[in-house]
Amino acid sequence: MMRRLFAYGAVGMVGAAIYFFTTIFFVETINFSPVLSSGLAYIASFTFSFLANHYFVFESDESIKKTIIKFSAVSAFGFSLTTAIMYCTVGILNIPYLYGVGLVLVVIPMSNYF
Repeated sequence: MMRRLFAYGAVGMVGAAIYFFTTIFFVETINFSPVLSSGLAYIASFTFSFLANHYFVFESDESIKKTIIKFSAVSAFGFSLTTAIMYCTVGILNIPYLYGVGLVLVVIPMSNYF
């Protein structure tokens, strides 16, 4: 039980780092908009999180097709919320995108928990 809890937390932290650095990479290096960058980074983080949770944390015997449908359904809300946060940050409030990234890194884990 403790191993699984630790592994789940570690996967979450790595997923957050993937989101953070991928967003910055797309904005600063490729010059994508912060909203697009955030969405692409969420997909990268989603991919890592799904595979790591499926194979490493839960060591699932279920087919990958079956579990990805469940994981995707839960993550769709997170993706929508991430995109909305970034749009509001840069598109409506006109503040630097890194504030949106920070807010995403706080709000999304909380929304996944509840």
